[in-house]
Amino acid sequence: MNDAATQAATIGVIGDVHLFWDDEDVAFFNSSGYDLLLFVGDLAAYTQVRGQRVARSIRALRTPAMCIPGNHDGLHALQLGAEIAPRAHRLRNAFCEGQARRCRSLEKALGDVELVAYTQRRVAPAGVPLNIVVCRPHSIGGRRLACLRYLDEAYGVDSMESSVARLKSLVDACDDSPILFLAHNGPSGKRTGATATSRKPYGTPAAKAAKCSPPWQVICTARPSPESNGRPRWRRTECCTSTQRRSRVIAGQMG
Repeated sequence: MNDAATQAATIGVIGDVHLFWDDEDVAFFNSSGYDLLLFVGDLAAYTQVRGQRVARSIRALRTPAMCIPGNHDGLHALQLGAEIAPRAHRLRNAFCEGQARRCRSLEKALGDVELVAYTQRRVAPAGVPLNIVVCRPHSIGGRRLACLRYLDEAYGVDSMESSVARLKSLVDACDDSPILFLAHNGPSGKRTGATATSRKPYGTPAAKAAKCSPPWQVICTARPSPESNGRPRWRRTECCTSTQRRSRVIAGQMG
């Protein structure tokens, strides 16, 4: 389009997958005219082998895509349980052993689909400039950092304060284009514990696409429900970020 103010990009926000993904989904997104696909994490459930099968299917997407790892990605079941259970804190560092290797395997399985965390990307889907600030990986919500040993080793983040400082530096690196925050859990919720979800103010994936004006059109994709017989119902909800409202959080739910 000639007028930049009327340009629009169509972005698919997908999460949480939890193994509900196959070649039919790849075909859907490859034929639906998306300009960018953002996975908000939790490709896996409780076994990383099956999660990597999903990742190898996702790599067949022809549309540019990136994925932030959720609390089910790169963690085995015992590690995830230790992160959630309040009295298992002594086991968390021990069960974190091997997480870096598991994340590398997931990254390899995804192929050209970027596995991203604590980073900033300048993209231009459909020619429309956008900053994507990718937030803390493997988040379980609440006020405590999950996978602390891994975050320290991989990203130099050893506290909530250092995580905040890292994110602030990423925002400072952005230009004047709109900023979209890609996260697994939103910044606030009705509860503050490790089982808190990002239901307020962002809620479900469909609700996260707030009502605002162009240039941004976001296609939000809902996670499967029992009524869908295990198949996702791709709900389309318009708009994410406008020039008047510069930033928006795209985040997944707790899995």
